[in-house]
Amino acid sequence: MTATSPVLTQRVVRTQRVARRHRIVRWAVAATVALVVATAPPVTSPNATASAAGLPPTCPDYATCYAIGLLAYTYAYPLVMTGVTEGVGTNVPNATTTPGRAPVNQFSNNALPTPGPTDIVLPNVNTPYSVAWLDLREEPVVMHLPDLGDRFFLMESMDAWTNVIPNSPGTRTAATAGDYAYVGPDWNGPLPAGLTQVFRFPTNTVFIAGRTYSTGSADDLAAVTALQSQYTLTPLHAYGTPYSPPARAGYEPNLDTTAPYTQIDTMDAGSYFARFAQLWQSNPPLPGDSAAVDALARIGLVPGKPFDVDQLDPVARQALTDAAREGNRIVDATAKRTSPTVTNWNMTLDLGAYGSRYLLRAATARGGYGANYFRDAVYAGALDDSTGQALGGAHRYTLHFAKDELPPADPRAFWSVTLYNVPGETLFANPTNRNALGIPAVQDHLPCFDADGSLTFYIQAAQPDPTTEATKYCNWLPAPEGTFVLLLRMYWPAQQLFDGTWIPPAVQQAP
Repeated sequence: MTATSPVLTQRVVRTQRVARRHRIVRWAVAATVALVVATAPPVTSPNATASAAGLPPTCPDYATCYAIGLLAYTYAYPLVMTGVTEGVGTNVPNATTTPGRAPVNQFSNNALPTPGPTDIVLPNVNTPYSVAWLDLREEPVVMHLPDLGDRFFLMESMDAWTNVIPNSPGTRTAATAGDYAYVGPDWNGPLPAGLTQVFRFPTNTVFIAGRTYSTGSADDLAAVTALQSQYTLTPLHAYGTPYSPPARAGYEPNLDTTAPYTQIDTMDAGSYFARFAQLWQSNPPLPGDSAAVDALARIGLVPGKPFDVDQLDPVARQALTDAAREGNRIVDATAKRTSPTVTNWNMTLDLGAYGSRYLLRAATARGGYGANYFRDAVYAGALDDSTGQALGGAHRYTLHFAKDELPPADPRAFWSVTLYNVPGETLFANPTNRNALGIPAVQDHLPCFDADGSLTFYIQAAQPDPTTEATKYCNWLPAPEGTFVLLLRMYWPAQQLFDGTWIPPAVQQAP
């Protein structure tokens, strides 16, 4: 709905929709919920036990240790996820062997995704990706951007705690051709003159998820490929000189490359908190984290120092073991909750900047690592139609946008509706090679407006007759015989999305 319609205030209602709710995790994460704190009665004092065993004192009782352990697990989760994800994403010999992966401080430039197995969940068919992991411990890294003209692009830049900088280079922030320095917290040296912009990060690990819009035509994709080849990363010591990235050192062909969240799920408390402490040494706490840092110190987790759970007394060790198990369950359960609108789309409007909302931050890292800053993009997902029934190929559906009520993306950006298989959240292979519809063109195709200026998408398994139902065929989004989900992407969203005067129209079953 737009501001020209009767105002329909968005009601983002938290609810546990047990059936199928785990499918929404990739695009909609619930608002923060209160952290569960143990109510178990105090038991033998860990300090007394520690003193008898010659170990350092910790928190005063099991319940306190357990509560701090829950906080620690939630607080640490995005940093641990960053470490595991970076390990998987950079453990390759070069930047071209495996799509989406490249050695540290190098871009992996990717083509548009196609149906089939992929490491990427809910792949984006609007924008070929250029992704990179930066290590800023030794020195800054300079990113070069070519002149992209009026083509939409976004170089989403995220710290190790998964906060996205609000001024990530892109069309929304009016970024221009030039050189952009990424500087970590430990660098105090000089920077060269002539840099276009300097970004100072609170962590030494930075993730860049670059997106470059393409209409999807062969010529336009070739143009994007040419632009991607001009995205470069240069360590400061080599800036201004001819530079080629070195061959990957320390490549581990036997490294565990299973999904990062699966790896974290299998970590015991000792491994989890030790990994966190190791990553914490080069990715320090944020300025607003002092209360959490003070609490974590009570169980021996201190910035810059290693952590060994076996050095704790038995009661504290048991409390952390139990807290890690419950913390993992809480993070997972929160990531599976939904934020439904009154039209059965699930949409969260405040991701990418978390402050002290540690559980939301953890759940987002668990379910949708790399979520955009909300001013850059908002995603809405639909599992169900207007009646609450799961979307599936046994039915035909319409998605109708009235005149002047299209998704509120800035005209310099884009919006699209993409269909994905369930399970797997992969693209659906179909004879038309059409996986999405939107404005501007997606996959070299523009939808057709009705005579009254409205736009209706037809989502079904059966192909409309292109001769007798030309508009319907033009706006056909092929669906599989089984269940599926829809994802509405809105890049550079307008204020009406945030003030509740526009929500996605319901997906309606067609007669």
